[in-house]
Amino acid sequence: MHLAIIGAGPRGMVTLERLIAWQRAEHSNTPLTIDLYDPHGIGGRVWTPKQPHELIMNTAAQQISLFYGTSVNSTGPIITGPNIFEWAQTEAHDFIEKNNYSADFLTEIAHLNPNDYATRALFGIYIQWYYAELIKHTPKNVNINVNKVTVTQISKNANHFEIMTALPSTDTVDYVVMSLGNLENELSKEQQRFDSFATENNLTYVLPGFPNETELDHITQDDTVILRGLGLSFFDMVTRLTIERGGRFKQLDNGQLAYLATGKEPHIVAGSRRGWPYHAKGDNQKAPGEESQAHFLTAAKMAVFMENGSVPFAEFWNLLSHEVEYHYYSLLVAEKYPEIELTKFQLAFLRQPEETVKRSVIAESDRFNWDHLGNPMTKKPNADFKTIMLEHLQNDAADARIGTKTGPLTSALEVLRDLRLPVRQLVDNRLLSDDEYLTDFLGWFNSLNNFLTIGPPSIRIEQLRALVDADVITMLEPGMIVDTKNHQFETYSANAPEQRYLATTLIEARVPAVHATTATSPLMKQLLETRIANPLVLNPTKGAPVIDGAVNVDPISNLLLDENKRPQPGLYFWGVPTDGVHWLTAASPRPFVNDVSLRTANDIVKDIFEKESNKK
Repeated sequence: MHLAIIGAGPRGMVTLERLIAWQRAEHSNTPLTIDLYDPHGIGGRVWTPKQPHELIMNTAAQQISLFYGTSVNSTGPIITGPNIFEWAQTEAHDFIEKNNYSADFLTEIAHLNPNDYATRALFGIYIQWYYAELIKHTPKNVNINVNKVTVTQISKNANHFEIMTALPSTDTVDYVVMSLGNLENELSKEQQRFDSFATENNLTYVLPGFPNETELDHITQDDTVILRGLGLSFFDMVTRLTIERGGRFKQLDNGQLAYLATGKEPHIVAGSRRGWPYHAKGDNQKAPGEESQAHFLTAAKMAVFMENGSVPFAEFWNLLSHEVEYHYYSLLVAEKYPEIELTKFQLAFLRQPEETVKRSVIAESDRFNWDHLGNPMTKKPNADFKTIMLEHLQNDAADARIGTKTGPLTSALEVLRDLRLPVRQLVDNRLLSDDEYLTDFLGWFNSLNNFLTIGPPSIRIEQLRALVDADVITMLEPGMIVDTKNHQFETYSANAPEQRYLATTLIEARVPAVHATTATSPLMKQLLETRIANPLVLNPTKGAPVIDGAVNVDPISNLLLDENKRPQPGLYFWGVPTDGVHWLTAASPRPFVNDVSLRTANDIVKDIFEKESNKK
């Protein structure tokens, strides 16, 4: 049996591990050849060890692992191994020295704690060690080839597939597993305009991309840089324009940070439509595998929805929001309202959430407010936006520091992370109408969830506060607008149009959007042109069909669907480009939580071996 895995990032690696594990445990008489294709080699593009050491992950070290554990709800061989923290304490030192990685990594692992955030480069080394361990334990009748080349075409040939690369070369395989990441897109009309304007006026315009790859050395202290977007890429760009240039932070007596500039920093003007940086990730207090239990959006409730084949979004959101609020009020009451008997309050809340809160003595200012969370703007008399932002960042970091088990707000928002499974079931099983999926889920919930749950570690919020306080960064009010004026880029907020800033550099601080039909990848273009791959199409009740950005796959088998929505045997496709058929596909694998990436890889490989066995 001959397979191709396209993409050697974390998803490609866990697919490889599952192939080896299943072959060794259940199909040891089946010779296996696996061709891995990735121009960036093992670890892929995002997790290269060669990226700036200042860039860190946004998940605690003990919550990242590529090993298949007992919690995964898919029958398969169990192969245990260390998470990043455990690896740093054991195997990492020798591997780093043996492979001549920078001594900076030895310093990092010596000081890495379970709930610290490892550098992205260190995760890249962990992936390479993981691959080396797989090779070490590979049976003799399993051959693995790593091809550092781009796949440009896949074509069907009877029951086989032809893999064509940029070399050029062609390989014939029996099965293909595509595990791709974010793909760059063709320029939008606005991007074309900004790109041409930058060329004509000797300015810098950076398209959505990967922060570790962006060339920034030509930007000097005399430049003003616009960062559009306040998500994770924003924090990476800020880090590269400050800490990477030698900037340091010192802790003041009041516990806050102050920024010690080098004089090499440009002035940064930052904003977005929402206008607020992603919410800080709470300081982790949970053991691996420890998650909140559902009280409203239970497995039994989801089973009913799936049996019915649909659920109104309002009903789903009502249950999910009550999960968050229940957790919040339980901790708030225990912390701040001794006059309320907690057990009685909890029982009453489980029966009548809104009425229980209304009848309680909980102050209005302490009540959970989704609108305020999504838009923290609070106008204060005689307070400018900088003052408001500084207070917001201080409070955000302080809340996060209380921790994911003791802080009412931080713990409550962790529930959104812990209950990702029912949200995935909602999307995978297409339980929403296309109208509600487009408007309520994609148009509102998805953005809010990203804002509240996939933000940076609290240290990045503390650092941002120091940079704003030092006037290295100017934050715009919500409603960011970017245009051109007087041979420069111009930005301002629609809420405060009188405050305008001219800049020599405009950076789109976000990764490329998931949109298969505009992807510049030669492989994606070829798959769509030949109809081997097809985009997900949504059909709202009013208006024309909407072509979603996702590649359409069968949500259970992850087989590519043809233009008639039929699964195509042997062609598996999973990962970021399917975000729309699936949900939140970019998360790294976590141990002991029935992780979706580990589960999907196992399901794909199990299906491959079943199909191969049926041929005999």
